[in-house]
Parts: sequence; structure tokens; C-alpha cells
Amino acid sequence: MLRYDFEQEDFDKQIRSSAYTCNDDATASKLRDFLRSDTIGIDHIIKTPFGVRRLVYSDFTASGRALRWVESFITDRILPAYGNTHSLSTATARQSTFFRNEARQIVKHYLSATHEDALIFSGHGTTGAVQKFVSIMCRSNWLLPAFEDRASPGTDVSDGFLREDRWGSYECSLCTVRLKTEAQYRSHQGSEMHQEKLRKQRPKDAFEGTRRLCILCDPLAHHSSLLPFRELTRRYVHATTEPIFSDSIATRSGRSESNVEIEVCTLQLDASTGLLDEKDLVQRLQKIQSLNLRCKIKNTHKFAT
Repeated sequence: MLRYDFEQEDFDKQIRSSAYTCNDDATASKLRDFLRSDTIGIDHIIKTPFGVRRLVYSDFTASGRALRWVESFITDRILPAYGNTHSLSTATARQSTFFRNEARQIVKHYLSATHEDALIFSGHGTTGAVQKFVSIMCRSNWLLPAFEDRASPGTDVSDGFLREDRWGSYECSLCTVRLKTEAQYRSHQGSEMHQEKLRKQRPKDAFEGTRRLCILCDPLAHHSSLLPFRELTRRYVHATTEPIFSDSIATRSGRSESNVEIEVCTLQLDASTGLLDEKDLVQRLQKIQSLNLRCKIKNTHKFAT
């Protein structure tokens, strides 16, 4: 089985040595030149109303271009032993499972993630990741740390009950249930038994009324990454309050079936640079912070971004 253990080195050392570090402008320029030359279709010719022209691809925001060395690795190493990733009964299944699990370890290493962090393969790029994030948050009814009261000293109410033993198996210390994988623990977190025990440990929130969320969107992001958030404004309408910003996208209604109100605000661009206007971002965050402080004093609506 190919498991990227060519030199019998420590796994972390192998990951670090595989990174391409750009320490200066010359190295970065060399890397850009390599990526440009290795792009499939970089010299592609197309027919236009003005004659034959060399293709200039300008839609990187929506879809990136394929690289030869990535496609060659998939063709030469992945596809010959490609199989399912939910069993170890065959050689192809074991190899595909190794590839997937080790890819997960490499990504978590670079993100400094631990066994308590979940790394989810969305399968559909950034758009799929956004939709997965929105789906998870909707299932949790948008319960964010900003809405939770701080626990008393020495009382940890976070769901950090996952324990890993030296054999690689897991246990929920809250429910004393043993599990084989992190995925099984994430599924167990949503079970009625786990949630009931969490509710018994968690101190009662003094505020259980309306919770307001302001989603700040990148003005340069592809619209497919923004649409899931904009669609939320139809589901979580403003029934009792007005949006924070006048240019926000929000739905106003006389009644709502949820205690969550969401507005989507697209940040401004700097006319001189064409990039994000950082001053506008700071002003919006300061306004939200000041509203949070006032609401905390009055014990009224809570905000989160």
C-alpha cells in the first residue's frame, strides 16, 4: 500500500519537508512561473468572431484551472487502485481509505487542528463548503459562542468530552460510550442522550429571546458563495427589529416562526485599489460591538457576526 512513508521518517517531518516555502520574491516568482506553465490549456487556441485567438481565462473566482502534475498524480497513483472508502476488505478499498485518511491528517496538520476539530470533505469546492456550513448552523439554530453566557470559573460547559486512548479508539466521557472514529462521535453529539446530559450540565441562559445575526460578505466572492446566505434572510425574517445597516439584505415580516433574525451585508470596495475597504469593515464591526454592549446592559437582543 502506498502510504507516503518513503523514508521511514516521522510523519510530521514528512509533512513539513513536503511544503514549498516562499521566503523571497524570487522564489515566489519562480513558483508562479511554474504554476503558469503547468496549467492545462495555458496555450489553448479558440475561434472567435474576430479570428483565431489565444485563450485568456479570467473566471478563477468561479473555477480554477487544472495542473498537469496534479492530474498526472491522480492518473498514475490514485485511479489504478481506486475503490470505496468505507471498508478495508480489498486492496483497492484499503488504498483509497489510506489516501483519504492521510489527506485529512495532512490538512489538519497545516491548520493546527486536533482530534476535537472536524475536517469535513465538502466535495463541491467553496460552494459546497458554504452550503455545508449553512446546513450545520441551521441545524444548531445558529447557537454561536457570542450568544452563550460565560460559565463560572472552573466550569467548562463546552462539548469537549471526546477522549482518545493509546489504541486509537474514542470515548465520550460524558455518556461513557466507546466509539471507533471521530465521525461516530460527531454523530453521537447530536443524539438525544448526549444532548440531554449537556443540558443538565449547562447553566441556564438568562436570555432566551430573539438572537440577531449580521453576515458580512466579501464583495469579490462568487455569487454562488453568497446565495446560500441571502436565502437565509427569507427563512429568518426580521419580525421585531430593523436591520443594523441600511444597505443590508433582510426580509421584514409581521411574524416569524424562529427566534433568529438574519441580515446579510455586502462590504464596500476601496475605489482607489479595487480591494476590500478595510475602513468600512472596521466601522461596521465597531457599530455591531457598540450595539452588543448596549443590549448586554439592557438584556435585550443579542448580536453576532
